[in-house]
Amino acid sequence: MGKDLKGKELGKGIRQRKDGRYELRKTEKGVSLSICKNTLQEVLCEYDKVNNSVSLGLNIRYSGKTLYGWHKEWLEIYRKPYLKESSYIVQKQKFERTFGRLLGDTELAALTQMDVQRAVNTLLQEGKSAGSVLETFGILSQMIRSAVDNKIIVCDVTLGVVLPKREPQNKVVALTKEEKAEVLNAIKGSVYEEAIRFMLLAGVRIGELGALEISDIDFDKKQIRITKTLSTTYYEGKKTVRFTSPKTPNAIRVIPFIDDVESILKTQIRKKKELKSACGKTWREKDTDLLFTTTLGSPVTKYVLERELNLIADGINKVRKLKGEPEKIKIFPHKLRHTFISDMFERGVNPIVIQKVVGHSNLSCTVDIYLSISEEKMREEILAPKNIDAALNKNSYENLALLKLNGAGK
Repeated sequence: MGKDLKGKELGKGIRQRKDGRYELRKTEKGVSLSICKNTLQEVLCEYDKVNNSVSLGLNIRYSGKTLYGWHKEWLEIYRKPYLKESSYIVQKQKFERTFGRLLGDTELAALTQMDVQRAVNTLLQEGKSAGSVLETFGILSQMIRSAVDNKIIVCDVTLGVVLPKREPQNKVVALTKEEKAEVLNAIKGSVYEEAIRFMLLAGVRIGELGALEISDIDFDKKQIRITKTLSTTYYEGKKTVRFTSPKTPNAIRVIPFIDDVESILKTQIRKKKELKSACGKTWREKDTDLLFTTTLGSPVTKYVLERELNLIADGINKVRKLKGEPEKIKIFPHKLRHTFISDMFERGVNPIVIQKVVGHSNLSCTVDIYLSISEEKMREEILAPKNIDAALNKNSYENLALLKLNGAGK
């Protein structure tokens, strides 16, 4: 029989420690319990919760586990082994900044549907987009269902929560011929002129551009090997830039030299040598031989190129304004990739070839981008009687796929 510091009996397994706190030690259902609180009442209340969990058939080892604590454990077990490190960090940060921030200290057993609904409402009131809220709610929902499956809690408190409707996805965009001409004119003399021109002629992702090394270029075979991507993450105030595997297995590919790519690459190699020589010992690049770098030898990340493209767009828009043109051009790295895809379709390049060059995992992704960019023109071309007959008479997978996507030839 345990006692307090004054010798008063407290009950079996309960005692008051020398520091004044109360502690309960018992074994329930083969599991050793240790509950330590500031007051005896708190210890007894916590023990009642454990007994309630036992009666409900719940796993008492998780008694008192908070949502944040469960998220950490769930992420380590169910997500980390199957995600790239950069994706793992992103998922962790998204939860911590949203539901983790608002509900993280709440015990799983005490969490209610109303708590979750309030958190959703708060995030929307703070200006979070519907898509962002839905994405992080999906993580929360998976965590809670897993907690139910592991008998940590009784029911899924995410069921029945009223969620916002997802906003319509932005239409896939590419530069028009006129915009492309404006951009090519505006980038003349820019440090990143060759990088931008290369993206327009190779269709690479920004991460692939940043990870490209001079050794990946084969001037004899006139081709470029894409084998890695550059990942930039910010975690706990620390910026980390690393090379990782590409987005999908299809992203590991060979891109042939197209149009002026060879001269662009040679110009960039020469330009980099000049920059490196000018910097001397202050050159930042150490263990790589990247093709594209900043003026100080740092990798060209998404943020670096986005800033440059914004400056270029601002310059173009100022000229347009002087001409009395109201349209405003917006440029971002992936728009350059979409422009490449559109250009290849306009040239009549086989869709399967385009898919392989840009590294899409399936043909429909490549076709959907072009259909979204130039739907009417594509439809007119595909629905032309001679094209339908050719596709139906020739068992061509890519043509039949295009016809199917557009409802033609039925």
